[in-house]
Amino acid sequence: MIHCVIIEDEPLAADKIAHFVAKLPMIQLLAVFNSAIPAIAYLQHNPVDLIFLDIEIGTILYIEGMGDYRKIVTDSKWIMTLQTFGEIYDLLPKDTFCRVHNSYIVSLDKIEKIERNRIYIKNKIIPVSSSYSKEFYGKINV
Repeated sequence: MIHCVIIEDEPLAADKIAHFVAKLPMIQLLAVFNSAIPAIAYLQHNPVDLIFLDIEIGTILYIEGMGDYRKIVTDSKWIMTLQTFGEIYDLLPKDTFCRVHNSYIVSLDKIEKIERNRIYIKNKIIPVSSSYSKEFYGKINV
């Protein structure tokens, strides 16, 4: 038996793939995801043999905490998730992303400028809190 998952951000496409997979007796569909972050979390604990992947989330600019949710902001759209900052941060490459505030993780290579403990990415101003400033400034060598 081949175990598979579908990672597809377009619901109609995901349904079509699931429909075709259901016709194949040697393939068992374990899960369907509409974004990469929960799929990665699932795959860390559940081995699969095959992944149907067609997702365009764009480049992650930053992640913002919004109450119980995290808003993953990309260059083309945003995605809401219930995953914690810790769960998301564990999945991200540490040389590219940094926690800069209780409510923010930023992509270091997307920073346009930094002024007085404020990070500018696109039209967003993101504060750098004192509890995360040492790690942040250490990563960008300031």
